[in-house]
Amino acid sequence: MTQHIRDVSDVELAKRIKELKGIAPAATFEMILKKLVPEDKIQTVERIISGLSQEDEFALLCKMLNCCSSITPLNQTPIVGDDEITPDFQATFHAGSFLSNMSSMDAPAFNCMIEVKSTEKFKFKSSRSDIEKRRRFAARYNLPLLYAIRFSAVKDHAFWVVISADDLYDKNKIDTSAYVDSLGQLLFDNYSIMVNSSYTLVRRYSKSKPGIGEKHEALGELQSLELVSNGGKVYRPSNNDSLVLAMLYNIFASTKSYTETYNGESVVYSGFELMRFLTLVDAVYYLNNLISDADGNKYYEPVRAMANLDSPTNPTMFITRSVIEGVIRRINEACGDFFLFGILGDHSARVDKLMKLMKINDAESGEARQQ
Repeated sequence: MTQHIRDVSDVELAKRIKELKGIAPAATFEMILKKLVPEDKIQTVERIISGLSQEDEFALLCKMLNCCSSITPLNQTPIVGDDEITPDFQATFHAGSFLSNMSSMDAPAFNCMIEVKSTEKFKFKSSRSDIEKRRRFAARYNLPLLYAIRFSAVKDHAFWVVISADDLYDKNKIDTSAYVDSLGQLLFDNYSIMVNSSYTLVRRYSKSKPGIGEKHEALGELQSLELVSNGGKVYRPSNNDSLVLAMLYNIFASTKSYTETYNGESVVYSGFELMRFLTLVDAVYYLNNLISDADGNKYYEPVRAMANLDSPTNPTMFITRSVIEGVIRRINEACGDFFLFGILGDHSARVDKLMKLMKINDAESGEARQQ
């Protein structure tokens, strides 16, 4: 007999059920959901779980981007008082710089608390009362509070806007135009990437030979990849680099492609679209979303990926920024200017904002020690 749970809030119910989603097969989870949640509340609970999963996505993105030495979820179940609300995370960021050749390990630590929000609209609004309650909790620990807002209406992109709670309090609302100058560009060490359209990508496929990791539905398995300059210079990356580059190619739309096929062997000649770019964060997010298991199910699903992080037999596997940036460095060493880079928005203004937050943090910590 189905036993629905009716004595807890929708949010608390969703929190508990979300943990089961991380470990149960999809069919089993659906059965659990119907057993525990009244039919008229299922849609609400699923919506809350979807929002909560954005917290997992943010934490995993920080891990994949190698920008955090620590990010710890905070239990938000209220125990005492109603004038404070606990943010989602306490974190330590290290804002490195790939373009300046400064690793995150060499960057100073920035300690903060983070509240994660998501919206399906192109604007986000939060009440000042809600922001103030979260600021009050962060101030108790002498830490600045950031809001990380996921605009899920922007499909196929890790479209996060990171803003200080003080700025959000002053503006009361924010939209997608804030992305370019978001603090997230600095904390994530994000930058734009373009491909030199003067190069030709040559991929060789076979229907009869084992390949290097990519399979084309019609042409078979990828055997090798080459980059050919306008002057005819040919560069063949290693198998691992070729696989990553072949995956990245799916982001950089081609202007044209020509295929030669003979006896189950195919050669594909492709160009790159002029002026098309993506960001490093997009590349990390996109490549991880390409991976699927043997049954064709997407490997990267935030709730399940988080649950499997410490699995002794099958821990969650990620393609991290270091993998992608390693490929970028090696290819540019051989091809000179294949990848081109740019800084998003006003970098100096972001640095000034972060330095101000760090000074406030240091000053408040000093006062606390004196008391």
